[in-house]
Amino acid sequence: MGEFFSGSTASMRRGQTYTGIETSHMRTRPKLYLFLALLVIARAPAAARSVPEALVLGESVRSLPVGSTIEILDDPAGNLAIEDVVSGERERDFARPSENTPYASNDSAACWARFRLVNPLDRPRELVLEIGFAPLELVELYVPDAGGSRSVMRAGYAVPFSERPVRHLKPAFPLTLAPGETAVFYLRIQSRVWKIFPCTVHSKADFHAESMITFAALGLFYGGLIILFLNALVLVYKLREAATLYLSMFVLSFLVFLPTIDGSAAVLYPFVPHTLLLGGHTPAVLIENALFLLFTRSYLDTPRNLPRFDRALVITAAASALVLPLALFADVFTLTRVLMISTALIGISTGIALYLRAARRARDFLLALLPVCVTTVLLMLRDLAVLEDSAFIRVSPYVGTLCMSFILSSSFADRLRSVTRSYREARGDLTRLTVVLHNSLLNKLEAAGNYLRAQIDSGGLSSEKLSYAQRLLSHCSSDGRNILFTLKNSGCAAERLAQELRFRGEMALYLQEVSFRLVTDLESPYEQLDSDSVYCVMAVYNELLNNVLKHSGARAVEAVLVHRGGRLTLSVWDDGKGFEYDPAAPGRGSYGFGLIGEIARASGAVFDVFSSPGKGTLAMISLRPRLSPRR
Repeated sequence: MGEFFSGSTASMRRGQTYTGIETSHMRTRPKLYLFLALLVIARAPAAARSVPEALVLGESVRSLPVGSTIEILDDPAGNLAIEDVVSGERERDFARPSENTPYASNDSAACWARFRLVNPLDRPRELVLEIGFAPLELVELYVPDAGGSRSVMRAGYAVPFSERPVRHLKPAFPLTLAPGETAVFYLRIQSRVWKIFPCTVHSKADFHAESMITFAALGLFYGGLIILFLNALVLVYKLREAATLYLSMFVLSFLVFLPTIDGSAAVLYPFVPHTLLLGGHTPAVLIENALFLLFTRSYLDTPRNLPRFDRALVITAAASALVLPLALFADVFTLTRVLMISTALIGISTGIALYLRAARRARDFLLALLPVCVTTVLLMLRDLAVLEDSAFIRVSPYVGTLCMSFILSSSFADRLRSVTRSYREARGDLTRLTVVLHNSLLNKLEAAGNYLRAQIDSGGLSSEKLSYAQRLLSHCSSDGRNILFTLKNSGCAAERLAQELRFRGEMALYLQEVSFRLVTDLESPYEQLDSDSVYCVMAVYNELLNNVLKHSGARAVEAVLVHRGGRLTLSVWDDGKGFEYDPAAPGRGSYGFGLIGEIARASGAVFDVFSSPGKGTLAMISLRPRLSPRR
């Protein structure tokens, strides 16, 4: 500027004349140049940012994340073309992502990204650009050509697997950089659900080697899940517990929905429209939320152990179920994330609360959640750039899921062994009981037959003797009913036994116009009783009804069945005439109490009778049944 002013002064001294206007113009030119200089300085950052920071692919570089230098441009309407993006009009709209993993707003229809690669070597570099997130609808890569134009390659769920530039589960593109070449690449990502696109540049050899490892790991993972699912089905059949059913459905949900996350769905479900595969992510998460909460509720038995936590589980599961229909028609991504976090917090809190009560299942439950928690922490640290991305971190979600399913399935092993052992004991008991009952029936039938034959041969068959034979046959009929009930309801629940006692009492006393009532006090109505105990109670009950009440002249009968503290007690009271009961000689004038006592003692039960003339009779049997497996 100093040279310019000195030159103008010298010209004026040589006698050249200038008009006033020219002189005024010359006086304002320094201000104009100053303004232009400031404008250039102000636009200098934008000019420097017009080209993204370069990634230099040196000799030792095999895999290099692009996220540290990538720049993103939101395209809310999704109508920008490559010409619009490359032109200088959009320079100011490009921005660096705040995190190491690039992502764009879910409200945008599409987004653009650009990055610059430099090959400093004197030979070409064969590279592969991998987008580390499979569930993207359409990914387009614009590659600069020698003539200045750009060619495009497409991948994602919208592109059939056979038509992708690289046949890989995730979007991947082949790149070739000439010796010393610097190139700027543009990506366009279009997806309705997520726009997360962690980009990594691999050498071609390393990419194929890592792909083989990934395919092998996925094969092992899904093979393991199939085995665990079949094992869960066996548990459902053997144990008949709700927790095993929810576990099998939980594992099945992983088998069905995880392929849409890792990209396997493009190979496994080629017949399913890609819009359905991508749109099913949020409903899948909601379904898995609900299944996990239902499994937690059943597995830890929260209705009985933790009623307050149980209400939270039920409310969260109901919320997931209510949001599920909305996820098919509206964007509930934020609400789904809130439900996911709530599910994790409630599940972990419930497990810790029961663990503090020394519940064994709570220990197994928390141990199963530990691999998933570790995986989540690793992924968070990677996204925060605390840990470098690695194959181990990428496969950790599959390892965590597999470990969780395996630990939960294994936790039923003790229960299954106990049930199997109980079934063996129950089969042995049934065999022994059947032999005993068969011999008892055979002896009574032979006794009745011999008695009738002797009376017919002697010619002295009277009505009283026929009545005696009838009672013998009635005993056979009663034992036959007991056999059928015991075999049909082997290991029946206490509630089922009470129903049978009520039915037999009403049927036996209805014709005699005797009022009847059965009172129950069952601590665990659905706890299973062994066959010996069931037969003993039924046999004693039949004898009391058939032998005692017919002779007592009672007008009211009350039976009480109590099952508490692991002990089963049946008492039968009548308001009949009563009698003098002598425990030392129970068979003398006591209407068959001696026979009833023998039946009770054969099963290890305690039998007591309390009776006096004119005050009625109370008969009581008490025993400690073995628990049978729930059927």
